[in-house]
Amino acid sequence: MKQKLKFLLAYCRGISDSLETTILFDRRYIEDWDEKFQTSEGKYVKFTKTFQDILIEICENYSSEIIRWLDWDIDEYWNLIIKIYPNEIVSETNPNIKGKIVFTAFHKEELSTEFEYTFNYDKVDNNDIKNSIDFLYSEFADTAKFEYDGYGRYSDGEIYNFYVDGNSKKITSDIDNSLWTIANQLLKKKLGTWWNDGPGANFSVTIWGDDIFIDGFWKEHEYQDSGVNLKVTLNNIEEFEG
Repeated sequence: MKQKLKFLLAYCRGISDSLETTILFDRRYIEDWDEKFQTSEGKYVKFTKTFQDILIEICENYSSEIIRWLDWDIDEYWNLIIKIYPNEIVSETNPNIKGKIVFTAFHKEELSTEFEYTFNYDKVDNNDIKNSIDFLYSEFADTAKFEYDGYGRYSDGEIYNFYVDGNSKKITSDIDNSLWTIANQLLKKKLGTWWNDGPGANFSVTIWGDDIFIDGFWKEHEYQDSGVNLKVTLNNIEEFEG
C-alpha cells in the first residue's frame, strides 16, 4: 500500500498542489460521487481508473478508523471529504518525503434551539386560535388554567399531558383539535408555516385568562463535522493497514 500511495502522490504532483473531492456514503457504501477533484487553481479533474482505484482502496483500509467517529442515529448518510497535498513536506528530518491525504467527515446531527413566546388573547389576530380557546373555556370553568404538551415532526404531531387547574383530563377528539390548532398556529407565526415538516419541535402550552405561553425546543438536522481528521502519509500508512 505504501508503494501505491507513492505512485498516487507522484501522479497528483503532475496535476496540482492540492486536490479535493467529496463522496456521499450510505454507511460503508458509496452512494454518490461525481469522481471530480477540485484543484487549488479552481479547476476540476478526474483521475484515471488506476489511480482512482488506489484512492478508493486507501479509503477502504481506513474505513473503520473513520467510521468510529460517525453517529448514524439521525441519518446513515454521511460525507467523506478527501484532500490531497502531494507537495507538502511531511518529514522534519527528510524533506524528500512529501505528500499527504487528509480525511474528514460530516454526518447529520440534531440541533435544538430553545424558544419561549408570550401572547395576549386580545392581541392575537388569528380567529382559529381564539375560537379554539373559546371552545376550551366553554367546556371548563371561565377561570380555568390549561396546560399541555405536544410535538410536531415530519408533518405529524401529537398532544398529550392535558391538565386543567392541575388535574389530568381526557383528551377528546374536539379538545385534541383545539389544543393542536392553538399550538400549530402559534408556532407557524413564530417558526414559519412549515415548522413541523422536518424534525419539528417539542412544546408546552399554558393558557390562563388572557395569557398564552408556549415554550420548547425547535429541532433541525444539519451536517456537522464529525471530528475525524485523519492524515495519511508515506511515514504512517503502514501503521493503519489492516
